[in-house]
Amino acid sequence: MSKVAVFALKYYLNDKQLDFAQIETIEKNKKASDIGNLEKCLEGINTRLIDRQSMALEAAIKPIENETFYKKIDKSKISVVVGSLSAAVYPIFDYALSAIESGPNFVNPTFFPNTVANAPASRLCIWNKFENQVVCLSEGKSSGLDAVMMANEQISEGISEYVWAGASEENGAALMLLGKEQDGNSKPIAYIKNYESRYIGNLLKEQKEGFIKKKLSEWNLDEDNSEVIISQDSALFSIEPMIDIGKSLIKISQNKISSSIIISIDNMGMLSILELGRS
Repeated sequence: MSKVAVFALKYYLNDKQLDFAQIETIEKNKKASDIGNLEKCLEGINTRLIDRQSMALEAAIKPIENETFYKKIDKSKISVVVGSLSAAVYPIFDYALSAIESGPNFVNPTFFPNTVANAPASRLCIWNKFENQVVCLSEGKSSGLDAVMMANEQISEGISEYVWAGASEENGAALMLLGKEQDGNSKPIAYIKNYESRYIGNLLKEQKEGFIKKKLSEWNLDEDNSEVIISQDSALFSIEPMIDIGKSLIKISQNKISSSIIISIDNMGMLSILELGRS
């Protein structure tokens, strides 16, 4: 089974289109992107949650159209896997509120969670003529990491050749371009080495730390040349771990570390761990 390579990581944050190499420029002043700017991009269209998320995804990957590597890819073979916290949480509450106010027989169908959650990823495919698989996940703040893991499996199993995978929230987006290691169009930034996503339950802090330590020991890490990042809670929701990935990719590309482990764990007991490395 071939390794899965990382070829690009793009963001739309702080109302800017950023490459992973620029991610440190926003670290000291991290904030949610201005929804008003996205509304202007929509030119007066009803700015529902799905519209804002769709535009954030499009803004994140738009600049790569001018890069040589992207021009050599057959767009019909690209898949999209997007994770989101807000795409599920907000519609669920809107749906429930609508049922309370108007009764279950008069609920607005656009509030139905799955319909809203899938729309941003689907729109990205339609607008860019990506014609392979399209998936949207809603699994808490680990959704972006889990999207990357699902994309890894798609490529490893031969379902997709390339996948844009990452996170989409109301306040921004982050997308990583993955493909097979033997691609001759561009040199990979890094490779996906190990990963796991699972429910571990509502454990005490010490128990969580013990579980993570045990898992990492199974991966035989070079502790002197690796780093471990536990993503913090923030207003960026599932984009936060994707920012941590960007910071790790900078160090990996500069040969400062051989691998980096990004961990996302929430209060509901969902744990996601992803290891990136140079080889």
